[in-house]
Amino acid sequence: MGQTLFPPGTMMYCPPEYRMKGEFHGKPATVWTLGILLFRMLCGHFPDTSDLYKINMDAWYKPGLTENISPSFCTDCCHLICSLLQQKPERRPDRESIVYHLLF
Repeated sequence: MGQTLFPPGTMMYCPPEYRMKGEFHGKPATVWTLGILLFRMLCGHFPDTSDLYKINMDAWYKPGLTENISPSFCTDCCHLICSLLQQKPERRPDRESIVYHLLF
């Protein structure tokens, strides 16, 4: 898998490896971006430093996203977000395995 040195787009969606090293791998970066998008859709804002720290420790949970979301769906969403937004690219799921997550 080759690395890419070009900016991957909007900085808020950039994976941490790009911010730290100026490089990234396409597939794990795509997974990170999906996590940011899902987080933003469900929470209404980008994850902050505290959110990302908790996510990396698998300790992030956003109870009561809306009154219409069941607790089990909320738990599954939070678990998926935590897996997608791991700081280390090798800890993120590959794109093919995401569809097998409990959320789906």
